[in-house]
Amino acid sequence: MGLARQGEPWALSREVKPVVLAERRAGNPPKDSGTAYHAELESPFTKHRFYDRFAKLELAAAGTLAATDSAITCRFLARGEREMNLPTQSCAGMVGFQLAFYGAGEGLSFLLHRTGHHKLERLPRLYLGSGNAYGIAFTARHGGI
Repeated sequence: MGLARQGEPWALSREVKPVVLAERRAGNPPKDSGTAYHAELESPFTKHRFYDRFAKLELAAAGTLAATDSAITCRFLARGEREMNLPTQSCAGMVGFQLAFYGAGEGLSFLLHRTGHHKLERLPRLYLGSGNAYGIAFTARHGGI
């Protein structure tokens, strides 16, 4: 990533230099240093950091819900009851599924972040957290907690 080739004028740099951007915003043209001009654009990918404060809170909440749901499910499986939403009936298998779902969810969130879909990148964490919250509520409603 970055420059295609150093000498080509159409190569775009993804690196953003604050001094050049401040001058450009003030209406001053960039100074030519005698070399081939490389257009420096503000990248749409740098709107915010991937793990900003809100994303960390979402991740902590979703992780807490997943841990609680996993503990309840493992306790039920140890007592001989069945998990109705997963194809496995072992605690290790269920935890493996949870980790795989969260890995895929974080990967999808990162993909959405890198492609500039900053509002949609929150959706996978919220979706996974809501599934675990539903599982906890279902167990509580049916007298399992």
